[in-house]
Amino acid sequence: MGRNCKAIPRNLRNVEGDPDVQLLAQRALARTDFQPAGNQLNIMAAVWIQANVHDWVGHYDAVDEVTLAKGKASGCPMASFRFKKTKEHPEDPQSDNPTYPGFRTNWWDASFVYGNSSTQVNNARSGKGGKLKTSTEHPNTQPRDKNGVVLIGDNKNSWLGVELLQEVFAKEHNYVAEQIGKNHDNMSDQEIFDATRNVIAALVAKIHTADWTVELLKTRNLQVGMYTNWYGLPYGI
Repeated sequence: MGRNCKAIPRNLRNVEGDPDVQLLAQRALARTDFQPAGNQLNIMAAVWIQANVHDWVGHYDAVDEVTLAKGKASGCPMASFRFKKTKEHPEDPQSDNPTYPGFRTNWWDASFVYGNSSTQVNNARSGKGGKLKTSTEHPNTQPRDKNGVVLIGDNKNSWLGVELLQEVFAKEHNYVAEQIGKNHDNMSDQEIFDATRNVIAALVAKIHTADWTVELLKTRNLQVGMYTNWYGLPYGI
């Protein structure tokens, strides 16, 4: 949106102004009747996009908090809620069009499986055969700490659904790494890991482009566009 319209000057911004966001949410998003979508979507569709958001976007929290408390007047189930402001880039704190640094990588690299920094990635690796670490207590599953939190990948704001996909792709990583190692015994642990991560990242991109998005929107034009994007024009049309 920032590329397509002018930013509102900082002095005119007011998250507690009218119309308030809880009213907008209640009027635009609330459902009073059940809307079936079982022939098109299921809970895994939501799981998938949440996992990919873990791959794409993540801003730092600032110290200051905001409380929105007009929900009761608009009939919103959440009468009030509190959240932290997004941390602005330190180089332009007074700019009318501030930027916001992110802690997640800018690439579609399956970082929700591997982590967002070299430290996280290195901690996820077993150091043998290009594979990821697995649990010593439950073989071929992701390792967890004493509280049950997954120790590899991106686990901020996670839940069972996202962890399920992390588990699936971690297993796929180790399987692909094993196959590459069997067929290329001259490759090092680092080379096998890098090659395998490329495979997994490509698999995630393919599923999102040619499967998830096509099924979500279900239009012929969208299908042609996504198939052309992934497979090329002859296949797309």
